Amino acid sequence: MRHSQPSAPGVVPNVMTGRICNRLNFMGPNYIIDAACASSLLAVNAAMEELRRGRCDLMLAGGVNASIPAEALMVFTHLGGLSRSSNVRPFSDEADGTLLGEGLGVVVLKRLDDAQRDGDRVYAVLKSVGQSSDGRALGLLAPRLEGEILAVERAYKQANIDPRTVSLVEAHGTGIKLGDKTEITTLKTIMGKRDGDVPTCALGSVKSMISHCIPAAGVAGLIKTTLALHHKVLPPMLCDSLNPELGLDDTPFYINNEARPWIHRSDRPRRAAVNAFGFGGINTHAVLEEYADPAVTPPALNDWTSELLLFAAETRDGLIAQVERVSAYIAARGDSPVTLKDLAFTLTQQLQSGQQRLAIVCADFADLEKKLKRCVDALNDPDKHRLQTRTGLFFTDQPIKGKLAFVVPGEGAQYPEMLGDLAMTFPVVREWFDFWESI
Repeated sequence: MRHSQPSAPGVVPNVMTGRICNRLNFMGPNYIIDAACASSLLAVNAAMEELRRGRCDLMLAGGVNASIPAEALMVFTHLGGLSRSSNVRPFSDEADGTLLGEGLGVVVLKRLDDAQRDGDRVYAVLKSVGQSSDGRALGLLAPRLEGEILAVERAYKQANIDPRTVSLVEAHGTGIKLGDKTEITTLKTIMGKRDGDVPTCALGSVKSMISHCIPAAGVAGLIKTTLALHHKVLPPMLCDSLNPELGLDDTPFYINNEARPWIHRSDRPRRAAVNAFGFGGINTHAVLEEYADPAVTPPALNDWTSELLLFAAETRDGLIAQVERVSAYIAARGDSPVTLKDLAFTLTQQLQSGQQRLAIVCADFADLEKKLKRCVDALNDPDKHRLQTRTGLFFTDQPIKGKLAFVVPGEGAQYPEMLGDLAMTFPVVREWFDFWESI
Protein backbone atom coordinates (compact mmCIF):
# COMPACT_ATOMS: atom_id res chain seq x y z
CA MET A 1 0.00 0.00 0.00
CA ARG A 2 1.37 3.38 -1.00
CA HIS A 3 1.08 6.17 1.55
CA SER A 4 0.37 9.74 0.50
CA GLN A 5 -0.86 12.98 2.04
CA PRO A 6 -4.55 11.93 2.04
CA SER A 7 -3.74 8.73 3.94
CA ALA A 8 -1.45 10.40 6.49
CA PRO A 9 -4.16 11.06 9.12
CA GLY A 10 -4.64 7.31 9.43
CA VAL A 11 -1.05 7.03 10.63
CA VAL A 12 -0.56 10.37 12.40
CA PRO A 13 -4.00 11.67 13.51
CA ASN A 14 -2.71 15.18 14.21
CA VAL A 15 -2.39 15.66 10.45
CA MET A 16 -6.17 16.23 10.45
CA THR A 17 -5.85 19.55 12.29
CA GLY A 18 -2.68 20.33 10.37
CA ARG A 19 -4.59 20.04 7.11
CA ILE A 20 -7.20 22.55 8.35
CA CYS A 21 -4.47 25.05 9.23
CA ASN A 22 -2.80 24.41 5.87
CA ARG A 23 -5.97 25.07 3.90
CA LEU A 24 -7.06 28.13 5.94
CA ASN A 25 -3.54 29.52 6.50
CA PHE A 26 -3.87 29.39 10.30
CA MET A 27 -0.54 29.87 12.05
CA GLY A 28 -1.50 29.21 15.66
CA PRO A 29 -1.26 25.84 17.42
CA ASN A 30 -2.96 22.80 15.98
CA TYR A 31 -3.36 19.47 17.73
CA ILE A 32 -5.89 16.83 18.69
CA ILE A 33 -7.04 15.86 22.17
CA ASP A 34 -8.13 12.34 23.04
CA ALA A 35 -10.26 12.23 26.17
CA ALA A 36 -13.05 9.98 24.91
CA CYS A 37 -16.46 11.63 25.44
CA ALA A 38 -14.88 14.73 27.04
CA SER A 39 -12.50 15.41 24.14
CA SER A 40 -14.28 18.31 22.47
CA LEU A 41 -14.97 20.25 25.68
CA LEU A 42 -11.32 19.86 26.65
CA ALA A 43 -10.42 21.18 23.19
CA VAL A 44 -12.69 24.16 23.82
CA ASN A 45 -10.99 24.74 27.18
CA ALA A 46 -7.54 24.65 25.54
CA ALA A 47 -8.73 27.16 22.94
CA MET A 48 -10.02 29.46 25.70
CA GLU A 49 -6.57 29.41 27.32
CA GLU A 50 -4.89 30.42 24.05
CA LEU A 51 -7.24 33.39 23.83
CA ARG A 52 -6.90 34.39 27.49
CA ARG A 53 -3.10 34.39 27.26
CA GLY A 54 -3.22 36.55 24.14
CA ARG A 55 -1.37 34.04 21.97
CA CYS A 56 -4.23 33.89 19.44
CA ASP A 57 -7.11 36.12 18.41
CA LEU A 58 -9.43 33.44 17.03
CA MET A 59 -9.66 29.71 17.70
CA LEU A 60 -11.55 26.82 16.13
CA ALA A 61 -12.33 23.97 18.51
CA GLY A 62 -14.57 20.96 18.29
CA GLY A 63 -14.80 17.24 17.82
CA VAL A 64 -15.41 14.67 15.12
CA ASN A 65 -16.46 11.04 15.08
CA ALA A 66 -16.07 10.13 11.42
CA SER A 67 -16.61 6.39 11.75
CA ILE A 68 -17.34 3.75 14.35
CA PRO A 69 -14.91 0.80 14.19
CA ALA A 70 -16.23 -2.65 14.90
CA GLU A 71 -13.97 -2.87 17.94
CA ALA A 72 -15.82 0.02 19.61
CA LEU A 73 -19.16 -1.68 19.08
CA MET A 74 -17.74 -4.91 20.48
CA VAL A 75 -16.48 -3.16 23.63
CA PHE A 76 -19.84 -1.47 24.26
CA THR A 77 -21.62 -4.77 23.63
CA HIS A 78 -19.46 -6.65 26.13
CA LEU A 79 -20.09 -3.88 28.68
CA GLY A 80 -23.84 -4.11 28.12
CA GLY A 81 -23.87 -0.44 27.12
CA LEU A 82 -25.72 -0.62 23.80
CA SER A 83 -29.49 -0.23 23.66
CA ARG A 84 -31.31 -3.40 22.64
CA SER A 85 -34.38 -1.35 21.74
CA SER A 86 -32.29 0.88 19.41
CA ASN A 87 -33.44 3.97 21.32
CA VAL A 88 -31.43 6.41 23.42
CA ARG A 89 -33.67 7.48 26.30
CA PRO A 90 -31.64 9.21 29.02
CA PHE A 91 -33.36 9.50 32.42
CA SER A 92 -36.28 7.35 31.28
CA ASP A 93 -37.53 4.25 33.05
CA GLU A 94 -37.33 2.63 29.60
CA ALA A 95 -33.61 3.42 29.18
CA ASP A 96 -31.62 0.32 28.24
CA GLY A 97 -28.35 1.73 26.95
CA THR A 98 -26.92 4.07 24.35
CA LEU A 99 -26.28 4.11 20.61
CA LEU A 100 -23.05 5.25 18.95
CA GLY A 101 -23.23 7.84 16.21
CA GLU A 102 -21.09 9.76 13.76
CA GLY A 103 -20.92 13.52 13.71
CA LEU A 104 -18.82 16.65 13.67
CA GLY A 105 -19.10 20.00 15.39
CA VAL A 106 -16.80 23.03 15.46
CA VAL A 107 -17.21 26.38 17.22
CA VAL A 108 -15.46 29.71 16.60
CA LEU A 109 -14.11 31.33 19.76
CA LYS A 110 -12.94 34.91 20.26
CA ARG A 111 -12.45 37.19 23.21
CA LEU A 112 -15.75 38.97 23.84
CA ASP A 113 -14.28 42.45 23.54
CA ASP A 114 -12.72 41.55 20.19
CA ALA A 115 -15.96 40.08 18.86
CA GLN A 116 -17.86 43.23 19.85
CA ARG A 117 -15.21 45.45 18.29
CA ASP A 118 -15.31 43.47 15.03
CA GLY A 119 -19.09 43.47 14.84
CA ASP A 120 -19.34 39.68 15.01
CA ARG A 121 -22.57 37.88 15.77
CA VAL A 122 -22.17 36.62 19.34
CA TYR A 123 -24.29 33.56 20.09
CA ALA A 124 -23.33 33.15 23.75
CA VAL A 125 -20.57 33.88 26.26
CA LEU A 126 -18.51 30.91 27.46
CA LYS A 127 -17.60 31.57 31.07
CA SER A 128 -15.57 28.52 32.08
CA VAL A 129 -14.86 24.83 31.59
CA GLY A 130 -14.15 22.84 34.75
CA GLN A 131 -12.30 19.56 34.47
CA SER A 132 -11.22 16.71 36.71
CA SER A 133 -10.19 13.07 36.76
CA ASP A 134 -11.88 10.36 38.79
CA GLY A 135 -8.69 9.28 40.51
CA ARG A 136 -8.79 5.82 42.06
CA ALA A 137 -12.32 4.72 41.19
CA LEU A 138 -13.98 1.31 41.17
CA GLY A 139 -12.83 0.80 37.59
CA LEU A 140 -11.58 2.73 34.58
CA LEU A 141 -14.94 2.58 32.82
CA ALA A 142 -17.28 3.23 35.76
CA PRO A 143 -18.28 6.82 36.66
CA ARG A 144 -17.17 8.19 40.02
CA LEU A 145 -19.41 10.67 41.81
CA GLU A 146 -16.56 12.52 43.55
CA GLY A 147 -14.78 13.13 40.24
CA GLU A 148 -17.84 14.55 38.52
CA ILE A 149 -18.65 16.81 41.46
CA LEU A 150 -15.11 18.17 41.41
CA ALA A 151 -15.30 19.18 37.74
CA VAL A 152 -18.64 20.96 38.27
CA GLU A 153 -17.42 22.76 41.40
CA ARG A 154 -14.29 23.96 39.60
CA ALA A 155 -16.33 25.34 36.71
CA TYR A 156 -18.48 27.56 38.95
CA LYS A 157 -15.53 28.65 41.03
CA GLN A 158 -13.66 29.73 37.88
CA ALA A 159 -16.71 31.57 36.54
CA ASN A 160 -17.57 33.09 39.94
CA ILE A 161 -21.20 32.12 39.36
CA ASP A 162 -23.78 30.64 41.71
CA PRO A 163 -24.81 27.29 40.15
CA ARG A 164 -28.38 27.87 41.32
CA THR A 165 -28.69 30.68 38.75
CA VAL A 166 -28.39 28.12 35.92
CA SER A 167 -31.75 27.31 34.33
CA LEU A 168 -30.72 24.81 31.64
CA VAL A 169 -28.34 21.85 31.94
CA GLU A 170 -27.37 19.89 28.85
CA ALA A 171 -26.51 16.61 30.50
CA HIS A 172 -24.07 13.95 29.38
CA GLY A 173 -27.13 11.65 29.55
CA THR A 174 -26.18 8.56 27.54
CA GLY A 175 -29.11 6.32 28.43
CA ILE A 176 -26.87 3.98 30.45
CA LYS A 177 -28.64 3.87 33.80
CA LEU A 178 -25.58 3.86 36.07
CA GLY A 179 -24.06 6.87 34.33
CA ASP A 180 -27.34 8.78 34.26
CA LYS A 181 -27.99 8.13 37.95
CA THR A 182 -24.46 9.23 38.91
CA GLU A 183 -24.83 12.41 36.86
CA ILE A 184 -28.16 13.31 38.47
CA THR A 185 -26.67 12.73 41.91
CA THR A 186 -23.81 15.05 40.97
CA LEU A 187 -26.20 17.80 39.88
CA LYS A 188 -28.35 17.35 43.00
CA THR A 189 -25.24 17.70 45.17
CA ILE A 190 -24.25 20.95 43.46
CA MET A 191 -27.67 22.56 42.97
CA GLY A 192 -29.29 21.49 46.24
CA LYS A 193 -32.97 20.95 46.90
CA ARG A 194 -35.89 22.59 45.15
CA ASP A 195 -36.81 26.06 46.37
CA GLY A 196 -40.59 26.24 46.21
CA ASP A 197 -43.14 24.04 44.48
CA VAL A 198 -42.02 24.51 40.88
CA PRO A 199 -38.76 23.21 39.36
CA THR A 200 -36.65 25.92 37.73
CA CYS A 201 -33.89 24.16 35.77
CA ALA A 202 -34.56 22.31 32.51
CA LEU A 203 -32.64 19.10 31.89
CA GLY A 204 -31.90 17.73 28.43
CA SER A 205 -29.62 15.49 26.42
CA VAL A 206 -29.07 15.84 22.69
CA LYS A 207 -28.00 12.18 22.59
CA SER A 208 -31.67 11.22 22.75
CA MET A 209 -31.95 12.64 19.22
CA ILE A 210 -28.56 12.15 17.55
CA SER A 211 -27.06 9.30 19.64
CA HIS A 212 -23.64 9.34 21.31
CA CYS A 213 -20.97 10.87 19.06
CA ILE A 214 -18.23 10.11 21.63
CA PRO A 215 -15.43 12.69 20.92
CA ALA A 216 -17.99 15.05 19.32
CA ALA A 217 -20.56 14.57 22.10
CA GLY A 218 -19.43 17.56 24.17
CA VAL A 219 -19.42 20.05 21.30
CA ALA A 220 -22.84 18.78 20.15
CA GLY A 221 -24.22 19.67 23.57
CA LEU A 222 -22.33 22.98 23.52
CA ILE A 223 -23.77 24.00 20.14
CA LYS A 224 -27.29 23.01 21.20
CA THR A 225 -27.00 25.01 24.42
CA THR A 226 -25.47 28.03 22.67
CA LEU A 227 -28.35 28.17 20.21
CA ALA A 228 -30.83 27.79 23.09
CA LEU A 229 -29.33 30.87 24.75
CA HIS A 230 -29.26 32.76 21.46
CA HIS A 231 -32.90 32.08 20.58
CA LYS A 232 -34.06 32.07 24.22
CA VAL A 233 -35.84 28.76 23.72
CA LEU A 234 -35.56 25.68 25.95
CA PRO A 235 -35.00 22.81 23.48
CA PRO A 236 -36.68 19.43 23.98
CA MET A 237 -35.26 15.97 24.51
CA LEU A 238 -36.87 12.56 24.01
CA CYS A 239 -38.04 11.13 27.33
CA ASP A 240 -41.63 9.98 27.69
CA SER A 241 -41.53 8.46 31.17
CA LEU A 242 -39.14 9.52 33.93
CA ASN A 243 -37.16 6.98 35.93
CA PRO A 244 -38.48 7.45 39.50
CA GLU A 245 -35.20 6.13 40.94
CA LEU A 246 -33.52 9.38 39.92
CA GLY A 247 -35.47 11.24 42.62
CA LEU A 248 -36.06 14.49 40.74
CA ASP A 249 -39.21 15.39 42.70
CA ASP A 250 -37.35 17.40 45.37
CA THR A 251 -34.74 18.88 43.02
CA PRO A 252 -34.72 22.08 40.91
CA PHE A 253 -34.69 19.93 37.74
CA TYR A 254 -37.37 18.87 35.30
CA ILE A 255 -37.08 16.90 32.06
CA ASN A 256 -37.79 19.28 29.20
CA ASN A 257 -39.52 17.14 26.57
CA GLU A 258 -41.01 19.91 24.44
CA ALA A 259 -39.77 23.24 23.11
CA ARG A 260 -40.63 26.09 25.45
CA PRO A 261 -39.92 29.83 25.54
CA TRP A 262 -37.11 30.56 27.96
CA ILE A 263 -38.89 32.93 30.33
CA HIS A 264 -36.39 34.53 32.68
CA ARG A 265 -36.22 37.38 35.16
CA SER A 266 -34.48 40.41 33.70
CA ASP A 267 -32.10 41.24 36.58
CA ARG A 268 -29.50 38.67 35.46
CA PRO A 269 -28.59 36.90 32.21
CA ARG A 270 -29.82 33.45 31.26
CA ARG A 271 -27.26 30.81 32.19
CA ALA A 272 -26.73 27.22 31.10
CA ALA A 273 -24.27 24.38 31.57
CA VAL A 274 -23.00 21.40 29.55
CA ASN A 275 -21.66 18.10 30.88
CA ALA A 276 -19.28 15.75 29.07
CA PHE A 277 -17.90 12.80 31.03
CA GLY A 278 -15.40 10.53 29.30
CA PHE A 279 -14.43 6.89 29.63
CA GLY A 280 -11.23 6.58 31.62
CA GLY A 281 -12.46 8.96 34.30
CA ILE A 282 -12.17 12.42 32.67
CA ASN A 283 -14.93 14.92 33.47
CA THR A 284 -15.79 18.35 32.04
CA HIS A 285 -18.50 20.91 32.84
CA ALA A 286 -18.94 24.10 30.78
CA VAL A 287 -20.80 27.19 32.01
CA LEU A 288 -22.37 29.59 29.50
CA GLU A 289 -24.23 32.87 29.67
CA GLU A 290 -26.48 34.63 27.19
CA TYR A 291 -25.06 37.57 25.28
CA ALA A 292 -27.14 40.59 26.24
CA ASP A 293 -26.71 43.74 24.16
CA PRO A 294 -29.59 46.24 24.02
CA ALA A 295 -28.38 47.40 20.62
CA VAL A 296 -28.86 43.93 19.13
CA THR A 297 -32.35 42.93 18.01
CA PRO A 298 -33.30 39.57 19.57
CA PRO A 299 -33.50 36.82 16.95
CA ALA A 300 -36.90 35.53 15.90
CA LEU A 301 -37.59 31.94 14.92
CA ASN A 302 -38.67 31.68 11.30
CA ASP A 303 -39.65 28.02 11.20
CA TRP A 304 -43.18 27.84 12.51
CA THR A 305 -45.63 24.97 12.87
CA SER A 306 -48.09 26.85 10.64
CA GLU A 307 -48.18 29.81 8.26
CA LEU A 308 -50.66 32.62 7.59
CA LEU A 309 -51.58 33.28 3.95
CA LEU A 310 -53.42 36.50 3.11
CA PHE A 311 -55.55 37.38 0.07
CA ALA A 312 -57.45 40.58 -0.76
CA ALA A 313 -59.26 41.98 -3.80
CA GLU A 314 -61.85 44.59 -4.72
CA THR A 315 -64.25 42.03 -6.21
CA ARG A 316 -65.32 38.46 -5.42
CA ASP A 317 -64.17 37.30 -8.86
CA GLY A 318 -60.76 38.87 -8.27
CA LEU A 319 -60.39 37.05 -4.96
CA ILE A 320 -61.42 33.72 -6.51
CA ALA A 321 -58.86 34.26 -9.29
CA GLN A 322 -56.08 34.72 -6.69
CA VAL A 323 -57.07 31.56 -4.85
CA GLU A 324 -57.27 29.52 -8.05
CA ARG A 325 -53.88 30.81 -9.17
CA VAL A 326 -52.28 29.58 -5.94
CA SER A 327 -54.13 26.25 -6.26
CA ALA A 328 -52.76 25.80 -9.77
CA TYR A 329 -49.23 26.58 -8.57
CA ILE A 330 -49.46 23.95 -5.81
CA ALA A 331 -50.72 21.33 -8.27
CA ALA A 332 -47.82 22.00 -10.65
CA ARG A 333 -45.01 22.67 -8.16
CA GLY A 334 -43.50 19.17 -8.28
CA ASP A 335 -40.12 19.12 -6.52
CA SER A 336 -39.86 22.89 -6.22
CA PRO A 337 -37.73 24.00 -3.22
CA VAL A 338 -40.22 26.78 -2.46
CA THR A 339 -41.50 26.40 1.09
CA LEU A 340 -44.82 27.35 2.59
CA LYS A 341 -43.27 30.37 4.30
CA ASP A 342 -41.86 31.50 0.93
CA LEU A 343 -45.35 31.42 -0.53
CA ALA A 344 -46.78 33.27 2.49
CA PHE A 345 -44.09 35.96 2.11
CA THR A 346 -44.77 36.37 -1.62
CA LEU A 347 -48.51 36.73 -1.08
CA THR A 348 -47.92 39.32 1.64
CA GLN A 349 -45.62 41.31 -0.66
CA GLN A 350 -48.29 41.26 -3.39
CA LEU A 351 -51.19 41.95 -1.03
CA GLN A 352 -53.60 44.60 -2.29
CA SER A 353 -56.28 46.54 -0.52
CA GLY A 354 -59.85 45.47 -1.10
CA GLN A 355 -63.10 44.70 0.65
CA GLN A 356 -62.94 40.99 -0.22
CA ARG A 357 -60.48 39.55 2.34
CA LEU A 358 -59.38 35.98 3.03
CA ALA A 359 -56.92 34.55 5.55
CA ILE A 360 -55.82 30.90 5.72
CA VAL A 361 -53.80 29.25 8.49
CA CYS A 362 -52.22 25.98 7.32
CA ALA A 363 -49.49 23.56 8.32
CA ASP A 364 -48.25 22.36 4.91
CA PHE A 365 -49.05 22.38 1.20
CA ALA A 366 -51.44 19.43 1.47
CA ASP A 367 -53.39 21.25 4.18
CA LEU A 368 -53.40 24.43 2.10
CA GLU A 369 -54.61 22.62 -1.01
CA LYS A 370 -57.67 21.25 0.79
CA LYS A 371 -58.48 24.62 2.36
CA LEU A 372 -58.16 26.47 -0.95
CA LYS A 373 -60.70 24.12 -2.53
CA ARG A 374 -63.11 24.75 0.33
CA CYS A 375 -62.59 28.50 -0.05
CA VAL A 376 -63.43 28.41 -3.77
CA ASP A 377 -66.63 26.51 -3.05
CA ALA A 378 -67.62 29.05 -0.39
CA LEU A 379 -66.65 32.12 -2.44
CA ASN A 380 -68.76 30.97 -5.40
CA ASP A 381 -71.82 31.41 -3.21
CA PRO A 382 -72.84 35.07 -3.65
CA ASP A 383 -74.84 34.95 -0.40
CA LYS A 384 -71.75 33.99 1.62
CA HIS A 385 -70.43 37.15 3.30
CA ARG A 386 -68.52 35.61 6.18
CA LEU A 387 -66.60 32.39 6.82
CA GLN A 388 -64.80 31.40 10.01
CA THR A 389 -63.73 27.87 10.91
CA ARG A 390 -61.74 26.32 13.74
CA THR A 391 -59.41 24.79 11.15
CA GLY A 392 -58.08 28.20 10.07
CA LEU A 393 -60.28 29.79 7.38
CA PHE A 394 -61.37 33.41 7.74
CA PHE A 395 -63.27 35.39 5.09
CA THR A 396 -65.37 38.54 5.08
CA ASP A 397 -66.50 41.13 2.58
CA GLN A 398 -67.87 43.48 5.24
CA PRO A 399 -66.29 46.89 5.96
CA ILE A 400 -63.77 47.07 8.83
CA LYS A 401 -64.79 49.33 11.69
CA GLY A 402 -62.68 50.45 14.62
CA LYS A 403 -59.10 49.43 15.40
CA LEU A 404 -57.33 46.08 15.56
CA ALA A 405 -56.83 44.61 19.04
CA PHE A 406 -55.24 41.48 20.48
CA VAL A 407 -57.60 39.93 23.01
CA VAL A 408 -56.64 37.26 25.56
CA PRO A 409 -59.53 35.12 26.84
CA GLY A 410 -60.70 35.76 30.38
CA GLU A 411 -60.77 33.54 33.46
CA GLY A 412 -61.43 29.86 32.85
CA ALA A 413 -60.06 29.75 29.31
CA GLN A 414 -56.37 29.35 30.17
CA TYR A 415 -54.44 26.15 29.51
CA PRO A 416 -50.83 24.95 30.06
CA GLU A 417 -48.27 26.47 27.68
CA MET A 418 -50.80 29.09 26.57
CA LEU A 419 -49.10 31.69 24.32
CA GLY A 420 -45.91 29.59 24.45
CA ASP A 421 -45.69 29.40 20.67
CA LEU A 422 -46.08 33.18 20.38
CA ALA A 423 -43.41 33.78 23.03
CA MET A 424 -40.95 31.55 21.13
CA THR A 425 -41.70 33.11 17.78
CA PHE A 426 -41.99 36.80 18.67
CA PRO A 427 -39.35 38.26 21.03
CA VAL A 428 -41.60 41.14 22.08
CA VAL A 429 -44.12 38.66 23.54
CA ARG A 430 -41.41 36.82 25.46
CA GLU A 431 -40.01 40.09 26.78
CA TRP A 432 -43.36 40.88 28.42
CA PHE A 433 -43.30 37.50 30.16
CA ASP A 434 -39.71 38.20 31.25
CA PHE A 435 -40.93 41.48 32.73
CA TRP A 436 -43.74 39.77 34.66
CA GLU A 437 -41.32 37.09 35.87
CA SER A 438 -39.20 39.85 37.42
CA ILE A 439 -42.01 41.45 39.39
